[in-house]
Amino acid sequence: PCPSSARAVVRVADATGPATALSRLDVDITDVHGRVCVRMTGYTSRRLQQPVPSLFAPVWESVAAYTTDGHAPDPAGHMLVVGGTAEQRAVLLGRHPGATPWDLAPGTTTEEIAARLRSAG
Repeated sequence: PCPSSARAVVRVADATGPATALSRLDVDITDVHGRVCVRMTGYTSRRLQQPVPSLFAPVWESVAAYTTDGHAPDPAGHMLVVGGTAEQRAVLLGRHPGATPWDLAPGTTTEEIAARLRSAG
């Protein structure tokens, strides 16, 4: 059974390189404690030939921090803050003074992100 609140963990199934337009993905749907409720392996999709009109709105959904033992992460520990508005980042940085804010430009590749993570230690 799936809980009312869940997380998705997505991995490139054929991990021989970065994701491509036709990569196979493995997707795990987990509960808030990290227990797998649904596992999909080898998922693929393709881009439509013509764009389909859509209406999307950005939404920030607050989620309580959790770990497998039910405790919130140590605010003094290393944490990256990526995305959100300036106000949302400011709130997170206020709660976690040791956090590092990251601005990622649209189109940043996984290779660039991986290199940046390696250089950050």
